[in-house]
Parts: sequence; C-alpha cells; structure tokens
Amino acid sequence: MPSILEHALDLAARGFRVFPLIPNDKKPAIDGWQQKATTDELQIRRWWQNNSGYNVGVAAGKWAGEGQLLLWDADVKNGKPGLSSLAELDMLGMPDSFRVSTPSGGFHVYTQMPADAGITVSADRIPDYPGVDIRGPGGYVVGPGSVINGQRYAVAADNPVALAETWLVDLAKSAQGQKREVTSREAVGEIDSVEALLRGAEWLRNGAPEAVEGDGGDHATYIVAARLRDFGLSEPTAFELMSVHWNEAGKASPPWAPEELRRKIENAFAYAQNPQGVSLASAEFEAVPEDSGACAGSRWEIGVKGRSAKIYALDFDTSADMALVAGAEPLIEDMLDVGAMSVMYGASNSGKTFVGLDMGFHIAAGLPWQGRRVSPGLVVHLVLEGGRGFHKRLAALRKQYADAIAGKRVPFLVVPCPIDMRTTGADVRALVKLIRSIAEEYGAPVRLVVIDTLSRALAGGEENGSQDMGAFVTNADALRNGLDCHVMTIHHSGKDAAKGARGHSLLRAATDTEIEIADNEIRTTKQRDMESISPIRFALVGVEIGKLDDGRRVDSCTVKLLTGSEFAPIELSRSATEMWEAFQDAAKDLALQGGRDPADWNDEILTSETWEEAYRALRSEDAEAGKTFSTRYIRKLRSEVVDSGRVLKVQENQWKAAT
Repeated sequence: MPSILEHALDLAARGFRVFPLIPNDKKPAIDGWQQKATTDELQIRRWWQNNSGYNVGVAAGKWAGEGQLLLWDADVKNGKPGLSSLAELDMLGMPDSFRVSTPSGGFHVYTQMPADAGITVSADRIPDYPGVDIRGPGGYVVGPGSVINGQRYAVAADNPVALAETWLVDLAKSAQGQKREVTSREAVGEIDSVEALLRGAEWLRNGAPEAVEGDGGDHATYIVAARLRDFGLSEPTAFELMSVHWNEAGKASPPWAPEELRRKIENAFAYAQNPQGVSLASAEFEAVPEDSGACAGSRWEIGVKGRSAKIYALDFDTSADMALVAGAEPLIEDMLDVGAMSVMYGASNSGKTFVGLDMGFHIAAGLPWQGRRVSPGLVVHLVLEGGRGFHKRLAALRKQYADAIAGKRVPFLVVPCPIDMRTTGADVRALVKLIRSIAEEYGAPVRLVVIDTLSRALAGGEENGSQDMGAFVTNADALRNGLDCHVMTIHHSGKDAAKGARGHSLLRAATDTEIEIADNEIRTTKQRDMESISPIRFALVGVEIGKLDDGRRVDSCTVKLLTGSEFAPIELSRSATEMWEAFQDAAKDLALQGGRDPADWNDEILTSETWEEAYRALRSEDAEAGKTFSTRYIRKLRSEVVDSGRVLKVQENQWKAAT
C-alpha cells in the first residue's frame, strides 16, 4: 500500500497544492499553510522527512490546472444528509470528476471554476442541499491516503478534474452569502456595519481570550464567537475576522482547522440568547469593574466598559526598551509605513496621481523608489477620477520599466469603478472581500490601497463637514484594518495652498504622513513617527505608448526623479558640497584599486565607513587645526547629498552615485 508521502507526491503531480496535517488528525501541521501549500516535490519530501505519519491536506483555490480548484464536501457525520444531497446534485449534472471517499462515508468532489468566480473563502449551507459544504480559496480538504483512527481517505473516482458548470458555481456563490435569518426583533442596529467590523477586529486582537487545547479551548472559542455576534456581526464575517485576527494570530493553540472553527461559530450563533448587535448598541465590551486594576511589575492595566481594549500604563524603562522592537515596518523606507494612513495632495495637474502611481508601481514590482527600499506586495489603485487616462499611464510604466519587470506578473490592480466611502460601508466590505481573494490568488500580502480621489470617494458628500469626513476616515480605517495595509488618499489642495489639503481637520488628524505635490516637488508636510525628508524634485517625462489603427500616436507620462545635476535649483551647502566631492574621490580610488577605469567612478558602491573616511581625509587640515567632525554631523551632510538626488542608497550602509 502506498505511503502517505507517496499519496502527497501523486496529488502534487496532478497539480494540487498540498501541505502536511497533524498525524491522525485534520488540523494543519504548519503555520501559514495557505501560502506554503505547494506542488514542489523537494519541499513535500522535506515535510514528510520530519514526520512520515503526517496526513495530507489539499488546498482549494490556486492549482496547476485551469481556473481555480473548487472542492465539494458531502458530510454524513452526526446524521447530516450529505450523500442524499450529493445524489441530487449528481442527477442535476454534477460532473464526473476526481472524487475521494472519507472514513465517515462521505465524499469530496474536486472541480475547477473560473479564476474570476469571486468565491473567496470556505463556505457552507448551500440552500436546499444540506450536508454539502464547499471549499474555495482559503479552505482545504483532507487528501487521499490520510488516516484517521485507522480509517483511510481513498480515491473513489480517478477522473480528471472537471469544470463546474455555471449553475454549480452560482450555487457555490449562494452558499457564501448565507447568514442565519435575523428578524428585526432579534437584531439591534445594522448587521456587519463598519463600526462593528472595526470594533470586532480590535477586540479580537487586544481583548479576546485565548483558546488552549485541554484547558477550556472549546468553551473559549464559543465565547469569542458569541461576543462577535453580540457586536452585530454575521456568521461569515465572524469567521473571516476570527480566522485572521484570532485563529491564525496565535490566540488558538493549536489553531482550529477552518471547518472546525466554522462549526464552533455556527453553534455559538445558533444557541445565542441575546439580540444580535446588543453589545455594540450598549457598548458593553468588558464586564470589568472600573475600579479594579492589575499590575504585572512594569505594566498596569484596567478594563473599562465601552472599550474592547484595556487601558494600560508602562513604566519608564519598559517603554524605552520598546524603542528598538516596536518600530513600524517601512513601506517606503524613511517615508511611508506598512499599515499606516497617508494623504497626498496638490492642485489640479500638479502630478499627484502620477507620483502616487509611481510609488505604488515600485512597491508592486519590488523596485526601490528613489533609492529607498520598499516592502513589496499587492497594490490596489481605486481609480475614481480620470479612469480612461489611467490605462495609458499604466501602459507608459510598463514600457518604461519593461526590462525590470520582464517575465513578472506585477501584483498591481486597478478598480476603475465608483466606490462609496461616505455611507454604510457596504462598498468597503465588498471591496475588502474582493481584494482578499485576489491577494490569495497572487500569494502576496496586500501592501497599499490608493483612493484616487477623496472627492469622488465621498460620493457627493461635504468635505468640510465633520460627519461626512468622519465617515470617510472610518471607511478608510476599515480598509486599512481589514486588509492590514497602508491606505493612501489622493486629494486636492484648498484655495489657499499654504493651508494644505482642503476639507475638515478630521482628515489631517487621522493621517500619519501628509505629502504635498507642488512646483515639481514632493514634500512631506507631516510625519507622525519619522523625520520629514528633504523635498524631492521630479519631472513628468513623455512616453509614446504606440499608435492607433488610424496612425495617431498614444502618449502618456511617467515620473522621473531628478538628481542635482539634472535640476540645478537643488544646491548644496558648502560643507555638503565637500561631502559630495569626498564621495567622488573615494569612488575613483575604489575603481583604481579594483583595476577599473576611474572615469566610471559613478558605477562604484561605497560603504558609509569609506565615504566618512574620505570626508575626514578631505578635511584633514581643518582637523589638524582643532576642528572636530562628529559622526552625527557627517550623517547630516550625507543626508543632504542623498536628498539632493546626487547619491542613492543601494542598501543599508551602501551608496552609489545617481548619475
């Protein structure tokens, strides 16, 4: 009989992404299985070399065949009528496809669906077909060869994976949207409101109890799911939030398998006694007396009604020690942070969309921006203004950077349709689900969402009004928290450019980074957690994209960041000029030492130490006269040279001329 490893390798050869499950269990044996599931033979052998008893999981969604893998689970455990429901589906035309029998007497049917079907997560409760669950991207089934309590999963029909017809895909979609029926008497307020989403996610991260196997883990999971219902969240939304912010965030030990977590949530919703949304309406998150505090030596905390997170205090040393471990991850080094919020504003035709697009493209392509490191990942640009012209701008970027992105599928998405960020948040919830599904397909984290522009996103709302601007900020936060990404808003400056971006002050208060685009300069006018950079000069350079059938040219522009030699107004101070001269001298010396032509000195890469030594050598006479040059002073000069565009940062402590 073939080993489980041999079964896993056979599944991978068929194009299925596989990963290990705990021996004699259905739970994943590795963290992050959604991203790590693979068809790579070497990786699969490594896993089973660690434990030959691993069961095998088969991930839904992306696979080596066409479209995406859609899995159907006909369940008969606990009296479920999955087999009779599957028989009805077979009579209606369920295709003859790859099929696996389960130890309990059920079946898994493997089908393929179009990549744009829009089924984003595992779901169940297909109307009129009880006992049949589906597994889309983010879900999995136990693969053939796996063993549970001595009973084996086995291939029942060794057929090619067949395409699910449109009616089957539509049936699967109907399952995804199913929620428990809630009458107006039962529900308190709107279900799945933006406020409920935000509070639910925050509570899961900061206030929800942990679930530990063997130590009341089942009950704790039930309590967490019931609390989310009390917040006014539906079952599908509770599953999504718990999966991301609780189950996969280490609060369930070990993490629940998706189908098990879903059943826990289903039970919590089915047996709930309170009206749905009661906690959100009454703002009762924690039944902790206001006068009770807890001390953990260097941290004191207290629960407060109306807050999901506790109020806490840190002592001096603990807070200071966090300086080196609590820093935010940079999205663009020294400019934007991952998970933060920024506003880029300027007058009409100032180039602000071009600059925002240029930043987003470099992040998606994993290319340094202005010599600054980026955190690569999926970028989504909401084109709410000037949609047709935007396609030309992307074509210009593709032509401009053809060599750098050759052979790559750049994870940059365009949403060229209206998105309402002023009212209930329904558009934002749908957008979050769409982007999550696309991120799963790309296998990349969501890094940046660009809202272009705020005026269009407000959908006729009042920019100067606190209510409409507050709703926009709430929706932007829902995007940021729901996707764990940076949100950048493209906005217009006011009539008085000196007063910054137009609109209510709520926007600036919520913003971490504010960037002004004016006079062909990029200026940071606000940085919450880092120093502002010196202005960066840029120009819009014309690019011929191609010709239409009638011979007319199609043109657009890309952003070119200018060096000091290309844009004379960026002058250096006398001391910084000497720092620049020291760089050139050191680069020429390095070329000579390596047997290269010193005329090509601008190809050399200098370390910070080499550059500093060259500057000190240049100023040796002043040093002998008693003048001192601190390391901090030299760093300041180096920053001035770099910000002028003459020198680019290649990587940490390495520098190269920009020309």
